[in-house]
Amino acid sequence: MGGELSNRDSEHRAYHHGDLREALLEQAIASVNAVGSEHLSLRAVAAAVGVSPSAAYHHFADKDELLAAVKARGFDQLDSYIAGNIDGNLMVGPDANHVRKLMQAGALAYINFAVDNPHWFSIMFSGVKELQKPPYMESSMEYLKNIFTFNRGITIEDHALTEDVLLASVHGIAALVVEGRMDRDRVPAAIEILSTLMMGPDEHEHSIMTRKILATSGGFIARTATGGHKPAGLMLRALELTGKERPRVTFIMTASADDPQYLATMYSAMSGLSCDVDHLSLFTMPNHNPAEIIGKSDLIWVGGGSVVNLLAVWRAHQLDHLLHDAWDQGTVLAGVSAGSICWHTGGPTDSFGKELKPVLNGLALLPYGNGVHYDSEPGRRPLVHELVRTELLPLTYATDDHVGILYSNTEATEVIADSEVNPETGPAAYRIEKVGSDVVETRIPVGVNYPLTILHTRKKLGNAHRHQANRSGIGRISLCIYFGEVNGAHARIRSE
Repeated sequence: MGGELSNRDSEHRAYHHGDLREALLEQAIASVNAVGSEHLSLRAVAAAVGVSPSAAYHHFADKDELLAAVKARGFDQLDSYIAGNIDGNLMVGPDANHVRKLMQAGALAYINFAVDNPHWFSIMFSGVKELQKPPYMESSMEYLKNIFTFNRGITIEDHALTEDVLLASVHGIAALVVEGRMDRDRVPAAIEILSTLMMGPDEHEHSIMTRKILATSGGFIARTATGGHKPAGLMLRALELTGKERPRVTFIMTASADDPQYLATMYSAMSGLSCDVDHLSLFTMPNHNPAEIIGKSDLIWVGGGSVVNLLAVWRAHQLDHLLHDAWDQGTVLAGVSAGSICWHTGGPTDSFGKELKPVLNGLALLPYGNGVHYDSEPGRRPLVHELVRTELLPLTYATDDHVGILYSNTEATEVIADSEVNPETGPAAYRIEKVGSDVVETRIPVGVNYPLTILHTRKKLGNAHRHQANRSGIGRISLCIYFGEVNGAHARIRSE
């Protein structure tokens, strides 16, 4: 009797004024976050808190009632995540860009909560059928649901449906990350895509010049009838990207030490096109003021050779800064082999000798590694994989001979080739990334022309994507073979 009174007195002292309910709830949340709700029991929670089951049952009739409280607290916490991520100043903005920022901030907070509390997040929505939500869920969704209320510039007839579509999309992204099917660092890009799909492009970003880089293992093909060479698909696409009827083209052949024969071949090849051609030589001294010729160019094409020497000479002449400025101003940057790797963080090269080694000090206008001649030189693929595995290279894009990748700003958006190719078996581009402890390579067929990041960690495209790739982009594909393969006399241009 005395012992029983003592125990009750102890419990009363520890959990007076309703503390026990809160302690039980906090312990249940901790248990759910640690191992999920499957093995949760009121008795186990009571034992963890240090009270008898009867004391716990005084506050919660059963496990279901305890889980309902856990769910409700989850939505309260989600409220805090969203409120904490939204700048109060944004709430007063009537224009679409303010709404866009509100949506992105709210969506990011929602996804962050899910990733930080995966088990808790999962049970919060268990048992919620169709679109009928309990009151606490309705309350928690207020920040996301009210986003379009601030958008006075967009007319949406069915706000309720729009809210549900937005919530379903954000919830889907959260689920992908929680399930390990999307990396957390891709969430901002996913939210940007979602907001663009729902609201159109950001007005501010849309007003800024789209920067373009065409990184290739191609460019020219031999003229079989008359001899010499002619521009092929990748060069023709580069010219098209300028948007000019008669673009100003500048060749930079630093990687080949400004080889006169290489330059002469380029001039001859371009002679039949509607463009004005010039070149910038740096050996043994500049033939033009670098700032002036780069500044007036619509297209800069960089030839193959030694990417290591190219980078060193460019930096000595401050071309790294000049080319970055030109890119920002809308000049199309393009090139083959060394003229592809240079725009990236680095990649495999034979610039140091016959054995392939990494160059890791590229201009990094594009935040990826780069592999060229991926199908024609057997040592390149395994070295790319090793460099990605050891994280000497970040996520890396590679191209087979005859193939190039177009980057819009820093997003890979289009795969182009020299001719109409079989998307299943022909030359292609590749995305190589580290996923956990594995290196995953995704083949990207020629003709794909949407953001390539959506192919993340897929080992191959589905039939629907292959069909789209087959239909899109064919009109932009024409003959192209990278220049170094044309004949033995120019084989050394293959070095990058």
